[in-house]
Amino acid sequence: MAAAPNPPGPAPLPMLQIPPLRPVQQHGNPLPILGNPGNPPRRQLPHPPQPTPDGNLGSLIDSGWFKIVTMRCTAGLHEGAASVTLDRSQGTWHFLPNEFMASALQATSSLPIQHLVLKHHKLCNLPENLASVDTLLPHSLTTLDLSFNCFVALPPIVCQLVSLRELILTNNSICHLPNEMPNLKYLEVLHLQYNRFRSLPVCVCGLASLKCLNLENNVIESIPEEVGQLSNLQSFYLKSNRIKALPQSITQLSSLEELHLADNVLRRLPHCWGGCSSLKQLYLAKNNLRFLPFSILNLHKLQGLTLSGNKLKFPPLSACRGSLSSLKAFMLEKYRSSSHEWSSSDGTTELIISDNLYYDSEDSDTPYEDLDRDHEQEVEEEPCS
Repeated sequence: MAAAPNPPGPAPLPMLQIPPLRPVQQHGNPLPILGNPGNPPRRQLPHPPQPTPDGNLGSLIDSGWFKIVTMRCTAGLHEGAASVTLDRSQGTWHFLPNEFMASALQATSSLPIQHLVLKHHKLCNLPENLASVDTLLPHSLTTLDLSFNCFVALPPIVCQLVSLRELILTNNSICHLPNEMPNLKYLEVLHLQYNRFRSLPVCVCGLASLKCLNLENNVIESIPEEVGQLSNLQSFYLKSNRIKALPQSITQLSSLEELHLADNVLRRLPHCWGGCSSLKQLYLAKNNLRFLPFSILNLHKLQGLTLSGNKLKFPPLSACRGSLSSLKAFMLEKYRSSSHEWSSSDGTTELIISDNLYYDSEDSDTPYEDLDRDHEQEVEEEPCS
């Protein structure tokens, strides 16, 4: 008696049809075109999953499109989250199709995506449905890495990712940020170094939770007064730009601990520094400074002051050898009033002031207050180079 035929199985799920991308030449050899990721099987790791640094159990799932790290929480309010990296082992991507997020969700088995890494490609835009295909993404994504791409402007869709804590835009060609940036009210770290900003975008000053702002190696010439609104900023990196002057409001950043201004064209500093009550490190090397304002001694927590490579006339180099304490003694003696009290920090204080171009002039016995007034007139009369 013939056996009954097996009942037909469920119809296979349709595969996403992704248009192929242009191959990229590397070292003269064309890379293969990335094709349809389909639904690749999950491959077992050669070793058992190891706990991640935060205590979660991580496992690596490698597909044709993505490298996925899933984090299964042993305790907490949610079952787990995923870190998604767009793989470039088969070539760099010039654009992302609209099916990108749907495929990412499929690869992560619909786990909330916490980290999205799209660095080292040729991207200049993002899918318009980035924040709508996965309705959880705006509330789950905390880190977005778009570094080493070809962005000229940040796509406004990023401002819909309202739970971002860290945004990495290093090494692009960005010169503009969308006005909706203040929507990222939880953003704490913003990396904008190695781009083409000519000024600090005012919209950045509306990021109320920002703690670290890196704008090194741009072509910035000015800082807006609105920078004083960054009340939670702790680290501010402005090295290697073209900044000529600082707004007075920068001295009111009460949470600021590090201020990096080396390798600019600063000719003077703001007068009143008492508002930077938390400042520990001040880097001013390789500028055109000639005078150091007395009020800098009101920075009671200051531990390091780097002034090498300037053209200081006051204080003289002989007064700056040793430590901040020796500088304090000299400036207190030269200043007409000793009403400002100075309390050094408990830690070791350091003053780096070597390689300055010191001008030994008749001004050496002139009180600092008069020196500073003469310097203001000098700055106004001399044309900027």
